[in-house]
Amino acid sequence: MMMVFLFFGYYYLQKHIDNRFRQKLDKAISEINPYASVAYENVHVNFIGRKVKIDNIYFMPVGTQEKIKIDEFIINRCDVENNLPVRTHFEIRGAHLFSDKALLKSAAPYLLDMGYSDIAVNVELAYTFDSNRNEFFIQNLTFEASGIGKFRLMLNLKGFDVIKIFSGIEDISYLTAAFTQISIDKARLTYDDYSFLKRLVRSDQSHEIQPYIFFVNEASRGIDHAIEKEENMRTKSVLISLRNFIAAPDKISIVANPVQPVPLARFIWIKNLKDLIELLQIKIEI
Repeated sequence: MMMVFLFFGYYYLQKHIDNRFRQKLDKAISEINPYASVAYENVHVNFIGRKVKIDNIYFMPVGTQEKIKIDEFIINRCDVENNLPVRTHFEIRGAHLFSDKALLKSAAPYLLDMGYSDIAVNVELAYTFDSNRNEFFIQNLTFEASGIGKFRLMLNLKGFDVIKIFSGIEDISYLTAAFTQISIDKARLTYDDYSFLKRLVRSDQSHEIQPYIFFVNEASRGIDHAIEKEENMRTKSVLISLRNFIAAPDKISIVANPVQPVPLARFIWIKNLKDLIELLQIKIEI
C-alpha cells in the first residue's frame, strides 16, 4: 500500500512540476513571438536531478519560411545568482537544417554532391562564471554536424566583469573599456573531421578542376617554404603540424597556454602569425 501511495505521489508531483514549467515556458515563448514562431510537443522536468527536456521544437523567424526542427533541448544545469546564470550546461540535439531551404540554399548543390541532405546539428555548452574573481570558464562549447565534423572549444577568460559588460551595452566606450580588461588564460580548439574534407577531396576528383587538391598542393608548398625559412622552433612545429593535417585531415587541436593571461588589447599589436604563436604559446596536436 505504501509503495502505491509513493508511486502516485511521485506521479502527481512530477505532473504538477511539468505543468508549472510548461506555463513559464509558454510565457517566455509569448514574449519572443514578435520575432519568431516557436512550438514544441512536450516538456519534462526531473525534479530530483533538476534536468529539463523539451521535445520536438519548431522554430521559425518572423518574415521567413525557414523552419528549424530541434529534436531535443536539454537543460542539465542552470544555477542563477543575482539574476545571472553563473553555472550552465545545456544541449541541443538534432537541429535539422534542410539543404533545400534558404539557410543552406546556396550551398545545397555542393552539399548534395558530397552526399549531405538532411543535416542534423548538435550543440552543447557548459560554462561557469565566478563573479568574485571575474572569471568566465567555458568547459565545453561544441558544434557537431552529424556525419560531417565537430568543433569543440575550451576557453578560460579572466577579468570578465559581466556587470560592466551589460552596463556598457548602450555606451560603446564603456563596453570597450570592459572588454579591454578581459584576458585569455588558456584555450583549446579541436576539430574532428568525420567526412567533410575527405568527401571534398573525393567529390573534386570527378571534376576537371580540383580546387581542394589544388589548395592542398599550393598550401603544402607555401608551408614547406615557410618551414625552411623559420628559425623559431615553436612556430616551425606549428607549421609542420598544420601541413600534416591539411594533407591527411582527421583530428587537430590548437592549444593556447600562455605564461600569463594575455589581455585582448594585446592582439591589436600582433603583426603576423609568428607573433600570435609566441604570445599565446600555441601548439598544435594531431
